[in-house]
Amino acid sequence: MQRLNRHLNMKTAFLVALGSSVLVLAGCGKKEAAESASPPPDATAVTTPAEAAAAPTAATLSSIDSAIKSGAVDQAASSILAVQNSQRQMSVDDSLKVNDRMRQLQVRIAEMMASGDPRAKQAAQMLQATRPR
Repeated sequence: MQRLNRHLNMKTAFLVALGSSVLVLAGCGKKEAAESASPPPDATAVTTPAEAAAAPTAATLSSIDSAIKSGAVDQAASSILAVQNSQRQMSVDDSLKVNDRMRQLQVRIAEMMASGDPRAKQAAQMLQATRPR
């Protein structure tokens, strides 16, 4: 009888420990997700690829244009890819604008690669890695 009671006590202790471990781990996971879900807004920041993914606004497109003209093709590529890969449904007009920027970027990358710019090679590799196969 004592052996049975000791066995049940050990089994109960194990189940309690297991249950509390699961609760602690589940609680920690929810807190991390909640903290990373809403980054603080910063109105003075330049458009980043994550912000570009929200919607291809005039500011986003302008930022992409200036990056292409200044030779920051890697930044322009990551912004365009973020917009294209976003889960947001784009209008036909927005889609055409983004595709136009992609063509401009590809032309600029080709020009820069012809002159041997390593940033252009890096941007080209970034675009090739995301190309559908």
